[in-house]
Amino acid sequence: MDALALHHQGQIPLLRNKNFMLLFYGKLVSQLGDVIYNIAVGWYILSVTASAIETAVFMALGAVVYLVAAPYGGVMADKVSRKWLMVMTDLIRGGVMGIACLIMFIGIESIWIFYILAIILSVCGALFVPASNALIPLLVKEEQLTKANSMSASIQSVTNIFGLIAGGVLYTMLGVVGVLLLNALSYTLSGISEMFIEDVQSNNNEKPQRSSVIRDFGESMSYLKQKEGFYPLILVFGLINLLITPVFAVYTPYIFNQVLKTDPLQYSFVGVAAAVGFLIGAGVLSALKTSGAIHRKIKLGLFLLSMIFVFILCLMISYSSGIMEASSVVTFFIVAAVVVGFSEAFIFIPVNVAVQKLPNHLLGRLSSLIQTLVMISVPIGLVAGGVVTDLFNMTTVLLVTTGLFILLTVSLFKVKSISAI
Repeated sequence: MDALALHHQGQIPLLRNKNFMLLFYGKLVSQLGDVIYNIAVGWYILSVTASAIETAVFMALGAVVYLVAAPYGGVMADKVSRKWLMVMTDLIRGGVMGIACLIMFIGIESIWIFYILAIILSVCGALFVPASNALIPLLVKEEQLTKANSMSASIQSVTNIFGLIAGGVLYTMLGVVGVLLLNALSYTLSGISEMFIEDVQSNNNEKPQRSSVIRDFGESMSYLKQKEGFYPLILVFGLINLLITPVFAVYTPYIFNQVLKTDPLQYSFVGVAAAVGFLIGAGVLSALKTSGAIHRKIKLGLFLLSMIFVFILCLMISYSSGIMEASSVVTFFIVAAVVVGFSEAFIFIPVNVAVQKLPNHLLGRLSSLIQTLVMISVPIGLVAGGVVTDLFNMTTVLLVTTGLFILLTVSLFKVKSISAI
């Protein structure tokens, strides 16, 4: 497709942009399967082991593999067809999910199956994510980036609303084997949808060698150093991830599974509420001016998130003191989750917009590099969160986490260079 055709395509409304909507629907289907899968597997491992550290190690494994593969995935996204990279990774994920489903169906049940799946899914994800992110600016005009990213980010919220409830119900009805089958189908359908996207990329299609990956990664590091505000933002976000990740991936499911003793459906309502909040936040962002004030939106999101952490801490103190019953805590947790989702929209969508305004021929490797640097702290946070959850009282853990998060938020407000983004 030539530049003129792309220009005209970018002028049409997003909902009538065939390529963008194929990408949108493909990601919608696969992420719906992911949400159902993640809640089922997480609950399954926690129920079997009754250990937060076991669950945390499982999630940390996937994060570590993703970090190792991400630089290669970013370079691949700039050297080969982004469309076909997405198609192949979705079909591979669908295939391995189907194989795992068959293995467990014939009676071979082991947690190690999910560890192997975590490795394969993470490698595929490390290739898929930079390709899909770098494809968006080729499908829409720059003025539509905020709305396109809001729609793309809203996929996770929409799938959470339906997937988290469905995950709790389907896990209860079908077990983990049925969930594996559904996720296999969702990845396959996503890959088929992406086949019909017009390949708008004009890369050189050269096969990246290991040496070129290292060289390109180094060049990307040098380029980012010249962009004022990006490195401080990456550093602060890495530290924030260190604190946020265990809160939502370890502490919250542990609180519902082991402290409040709820069923998976009640826990899923928290995720649904967060998804609704994210959709509201994405809608508000779409209605705002599409340019400027990115740093103000990020700071507002972090401020709201700090306040909601204080609220959650108060909930757990009230429960441990006998002031509130478990049912009341669940209700207020759901309310808090709406604000959490709203806050995350104001943090992550503006960051994606800022990244996608970088030069497109470098966008795959630059976005992958930024994501890698930000996510380095994720496996550390997961493992540390699992350890402290098994060793200390949850109220104490939340108290320390909340204090550190507020300190980091205040620090971000004082970093003037971030205002240049």
